[in-house]
Amino acid sequence: MYYFLYIFVFLFFVAISLNLSFFNGKFIFKEDSWVNLYSQYWEGQIYQKQEQFQQLQQLQQNQQNQQNQQNQQKKQELNQEDDENFLAKPKKVIFKPEELHPLMKWKSITNIGAGLYNIGNTCFMNSIIQCLTYSSTLANYMISREHSKNCTNKSFCIFCSLEDHIIISHRETGKSITPIVIAKNIEKVAPTFRIGRQEDSHEFFCFVIDSLQKVCLSKFPKGTISPRDSMTTIIGSIFGGYLRSQLKCSVCQYESNKFDEFMDLSIDINQADSLTKGLQNFVKPEILDGENGYKCAKCKKLVKAEKSLQIEISPPILTVQIKRFSFLDSYGGKDNKHIQFGQTLDLSPYMTQTNDHSIYDLYAVLVHLGDSTNSGHYYCYVKGTNGVWYKMDDSMVSQVSLKSVLRSKAYMLFYSKRDTVKSINTNTNSVIQKNTLGLKRKLEDVVSELPKQDIKKQIKISETEKKPIVEDKKSPVLNGSKLTNRDASVKVKSNPVNTNTVISRNTVCQKRKLEEDSELPKQDFKKQFKISETNC
Repeated sequence: MYYFLYIFVFLFFVAISLNLSFFNGKFIFKEDSWVNLYSQYWEGQIYQKQEQFQQLQQLQQNQQNQQNQQNQQKKQELNQEDDENFLAKPKKVIFKPEELHPLMKWKSITNIGAGLYNIGNTCFMNSIIQCLTYSSTLANYMISREHSKNCTNKSFCIFCSLEDHIIISHRETGKSITPIVIAKNIEKVAPTFRIGRQEDSHEFFCFVIDSLQKVCLSKFPKGTISPRDSMTTIIGSIFGGYLRSQLKCSVCQYESNKFDEFMDLSIDINQADSLTKGLQNFVKPEILDGENGYKCAKCKKLVKAEKSLQIEISPPILTVQIKRFSFLDSYGGKDNKHIQFGQTLDLSPYMTQTNDHSIYDLYAVLVHLGDSTNSGHYYCYVKGTNGVWYKMDDSMVSQVSLKSVLRSKAYMLFYSKRDTVKSINTNTNSVIQKNTLGLKRKLEDVVSELPKQDIKKQIKISETEKKPIVEDKKSPVLNGSKLTNRDASVKVKSNPVNTNTVISRNTVCQKRKLEEDSELPKQDFKKQFKISETNC
């Protein structure tokens, strides 16, 4: 028996010396010896396991970082709820924020809508109604009739009336209509207004928004909705934002913050010739000293302090009033100078968080002709669903250029936030979703950049055996998401990992599990709106 063993060992070394390999019962001359073949195989196995270990380790690290970030965010939110210096999250969300973004884009392109007949000094009302009719977010919600489907009000409802008017106005292109229902019930919307009397457009706008907001809150028992929660209605979600008023002690640097909601901004133009300058003055710090000093809550004494006003949360629809009128006497004087404003507006320099890129696009301008609030005429410019500007002067509708719009002496400006909508009722879940997607993409980049091992010497085998022995050591490469355009859905593709080797069953299972863990989850989006173009 030992003789056979000795003979086998002797023949084995002879085969190695002759550079022969024994395969399928046949002697085949090879470029590499059995030793090289064996070492290459295990080198591939070791490299593969190293790759798997590194990828799994990176995935675990990213998951741990994500968990730590979520815990830290939750802890910060809990601390902010108890701290008056932070704006608390709403406890009850009435209108879901994710339902707001699809409303920002027009669902279809149509010709410009109807003009409005003046039935006796109602130009102030007509101009505001036209600006609201071409506020895409509000108009799309009104056209869906979400409110009237569930409205139980048997008498006049400003929400239902405005809903009907917007639908008819967009349908009756090239015609003129009379907003008779709203006009007859104007005292229910604005108690101090009377038909036939000249009124202020901005004041009417405030009454309309307030009335719409009351309708949204009417279904809740009194006292059950906090002021913070009330800003999560559809109206609060569209027009509402928050201002932060801060007092900073010059002695101990203690900061005291107060937050106030707003539906529009009023900009003083006494020392401004442009909207940008007016906004700069709006947030310009003010020094409180002497008799007007600030009693610091920490120092417990009257100290010199800096008072500043900034925008904490910007609304999807920004409405700006240019303060042209003064009410020092009964006449009510007016500043008729031209205030420069742009087609776009960057609100980030006036916000508490400068990384919040709040870019707005102009879509409506309201103009007052005259020298006082007691006389004059109102009309407006609106941007149609086709992107063309029109002058809406009661029943007269005419196309105008953007240059004419920007040259006008605006009294009110209407801007729509571009792209993403950061609503005032953004919840924690949406933030976590974005962080998760970002971490997945980072992991994808790390995996794709792992070093690849080149195998210079390929092992030639007999044609009778089709299964390769050495594994292809190409690491999996995951392709990131690719946006075809701004509104296109995000498609995520993942290249499968090529496995050209026969390895152990456990290794295959581990590799498959790794592939499943490494794949980026596909994100479902709502179907894009189909836009049909029609000639104006």
